[in-house]
Amino acid sequence: MPDVEGQFDKVRAIFQKWDEDGGGTIEKEELGHVLLMLSPMWGDTEVNQLMAQIDTSGDGHIDYAEFLAWICDPKATFTLHKDGWFGNFDFTSCVKPLFEVFDKDDSGFISFQELRECLAILHSSLSLHPCSKGTGVHLAECFEEEFASMDSDGDERVTFAEFVKWQVKVIQKAGVPNSIAHELVDELAMALKVIFDIDALTQSGAEVSGGLQALQDRIQEVASKTRVLYSRDSIAQSHVGDVEKSLWEKPIPGDAAMSRLFRTVATELGINLTTGTAQKGKQRRQSRQALNGQVQYCIPDNHQHPANQWLAQVARTTHDGKEELFIYATPSSQLPNAEWQQLDHGLAVFTASLHMLPAALQLFAHLRCQMFGQKFSFSSAESALKTAPSLLSEDLQSRFGNYVRACVKTSISESTLQELQQLGQKAVDEEVAAQLSKVEITPRSIILMLWELGMPVPDTVWKQLDDSTD
Repeated sequence: MPDVEGQFDKVRAIFQKWDEDGGGTIEKEELGHVLLMLSPMWGDTEVNQLMAQIDTSGDGHIDYAEFLAWICDPKATFTLHKDGWFGNFDFTSCVKPLFEVFDKDDSGFISFQELRECLAILHSSLSLHPCSKGTGVHLAECFEEEFASMDSDGDERVTFAEFVKWQVKVIQKAGVPNSIAHELVDELAMALKVIFDIDALTQSGAEVSGGLQALQDRIQEVASKTRVLYSRDSIAQSHVGDVEKSLWEKPIPGDAAMSRLFRTVATELGINLTTGTAQKGKQRRQSRQALNGQVQYCIPDNHQHPANQWLAQVARTTHDGKEELFIYATPSSQLPNAEWQQLDHGLAVFTASLHMLPAALQLFAHLRCQMFGQKFSFSSAESALKTAPSLLSEDLQSRFGNYVRACVKTSISESTLQELQQLGQKAVDEEVAAQLSKVEITPRSIILMLWELGMPVPDTVWKQLDDSTD
């Protein structure tokens, strides 16, 4: 049986090798370098296609979770092979031997009886050789339901295409690397075939030398292969933390540190700061002659792990409408009472650190700078989201507003709503607006609502968002 854990060790080593700058993610340029070394035939088009296939979050960076998902994706057309080389992958040919075993009568189709017989062996083998950890499998015990789900056209037989689709679904959930999937499927198919051969010989009355022991060995082999290929718990997911690190480091600049940042940049850069809270009006009253500006992000310097400083990006708009960017830093060790200092050449470091963060954490960092510890009113939340166009589409911004309005409207009692409706739509709108003015929203709750509306938020981000609110 292939060394599954050993294969993940190789995958981790390859990821770290491809991550040339050690930043924790693979950038498009780094992927291009790797592909060019593997084959001079790879150009920008192929790099872009592969980048789009692996970077499922669309943030322009491949993190380890995405890398693992790709090397375990049966639908991938390219993958890492067992020896570590990069090349073509065809899952269809991978499961062909298993289909041929299920198709006992060589008809080119799998009948319900054939499927039931094979699945019964898989389940029986797991019962005879239970796992000490009690790991379940993605194989239905109701054979009728499993067959119906596979037989998409309802013709009471499973074609090879339908079988492949079923195998993609169950094996992808198991998180098995493509590099060893072919070998595992081959071994499972061979073990099943031996079981059927022994059974056929036994039923014919022929004596099988060592038949019982051979049967027991093959049943145990079927159990081990089944448990890996169809595991209910993703094997790959358990390895995500192998290279993943927290990108939202503690201690986190709190209200006092952020207020000091705002005062420092307003004084040194001569700007009226705009934020998503009441601070906006307060800052604007400072000077009518000053330029407008905004603290756009405050993030940890992820070039060091753990991060030894926090970086803030400040934008200042000149009188002729041009935007100037400035980077400020404060040592993590001196929080919460640290002073902020401008970095003369900090933009490259800041940009690289920002790109290491998933898009959801980038948006969260932006929102924190718009309220620095306070809660947003609904109108302030909408304003803050509009200042993050590169992180959020206009459609998602609009749906966020509609979502909150709908939630507020449903909070109005039915009797009150009926009374207002009798007075007309204007009365309903005014009541909704009045209730909206009372709404207070935290940056984390905004991310949660956007996730419910379809914004990708990796599972690992939630823990870091929780930590940021401590």
